[in-house]
Amino acid sequence: MEEFPLDCVRDPVAVRDKTGMFNNITLFTVVDDPRNKHSPSEMHIFQVISRSVSLYFLGWTMLDNN
Repeated sequence: MEEFPLDCVRDPVAVRDKTGMFNNITLFTVVDDPRNKHSPSEMHIFQVISRSVSLYFLGWTMLDNN
């Protein structure tokens, strides 16, 4: 399991398209971690199977606002 600081997560997006193969997808960017010199920015794409991706997205936005 990959770990990264939540404060390095940028621009999370939830995609819910029940008509296509890209249903229940979350996308986000993890930016350079200033504490780790060897951590390039990278895009993450996950398909959530067991729950609505909207629940994860809501959790991230709530954490980001605190």
